[in-house]
Amino acid sequence: MAGNSLVLPIVLWGRKAPTHCISAVLLTDDGSTIVTGCHDGQICLWDLSAELEVNPRALLFGHTASITCLSKACASSDKQYIVSASESGEMCLWDVNDGRCIEFTKLACTHTGIQFYQFSVGNQREGRLLCHGHYPEILVVDATSLEVLYSLVSKISPDWISSMSIIRSNRT
Repeated sequence: MAGNSLVLPIVLWGRKAPTHCISAVLLTDDGSTIVTGCHDGQICLWDLSAELEVNPRALLFGHTASITCLSKACASSDKQYIVSASESGEMCLWDVNDGRCIEFTKLACTHTGIQFYQFSVGNQREGRLLCHGHYPEILVVDATSLEVLYSLVSKISPDWISSMSIIRSNRT
């Protein structure tokens, strides 16, 4: 974990799901889990059945401010990792299978969007998070350590990014 912060995930649930105002939604690649972030900083994991029934699974705590965005953080079929970001600059890497916060960092900026990108270097696959928000560049963050690797900045017009998308070609 970066810094002196310690984040311990707490999973608790009663007979009824808590009511909260959802600020971000993510469906896992396998379609079995819905992840919601809310304005009070909580993250909820919901099981989605083949019959499209939604059942609460876990309530995760790790943020002190509203969740601004969620993204997958791993493309492996055996690992389901997601990353969450909050208005206060906090980022958490979560294991969706057991609800653990694997990594935590706090940056001096607020992300409004995160795109996961995976690439191969030889036989090894690596993941990056392309983050944008209330700052004038795109931050490229390592998907496992949450370390900012570098930023993409325009020298001509520093506020040129308001949204982004990754488009991959099928050509080799």
